[in-house]
Amino acid sequence: VRLQLHLVQNDPYLATQWHLGTSAAAVRAQPGWDRHTGSPSVVIGVLDTGVDLTHSDLVSKIWQNPGEIPGNGLDDDGNGYQDDVSGWDFGDADADAHPTSLIDPLVGIDVGWHGTFVAGLAAAATNNGIGIAGVAWGCRIMPLKVSDAFGDIAVSSLVGAVDYAIANGAS
Repeated sequence: VRLQLHLVQNDPYLATQWHLGTSAAAVRAQPGWDRHTGSPSVVIGVLDTGVDLTHSDLVSKIWQNPGEIPGNGLDDDGNGYQDDVSGWDFGDADADAHPTSLIDPLVGIDVGWHGTFVAGLAAAATNNGIGIAGVAWGCRIMPLKVSDAFGDIAVSSLVGAVDYAIANGAS
């Protein structure tokens, strides 16, 4: 039997994740990981620009609506959202919570990745030899896209996403 002093991850980009360290601006993840790494019963609602549901560090972390049958065009669970298998797009009012390309005109970069970035920080699959480490990698992500195709966010989209998250068990 071999004992380890600390839980050590093998994610290649962990060393670049300064926000997990011990600086004043960091979350000091290592001491937390030594105590707990999150639980699948905890669902983190990510209200943002969408989440890439096929991302290698997120695909296993995406919340699934157990009352919905994928792709049948019906609202199987009667919650008012048709085919909401993996969250909902409140910005464009459809079941596709994937991000869309959003070019920031001031700096010329695509900011549509932001929701995927946030989801990864929260709960990316960790110690899997790829990508980054998530702070609470035992948890699941509920993708709730609140920006529309133009990158705008309406207050009604935020309110709808919060209501959905609460009704569907987000922690």
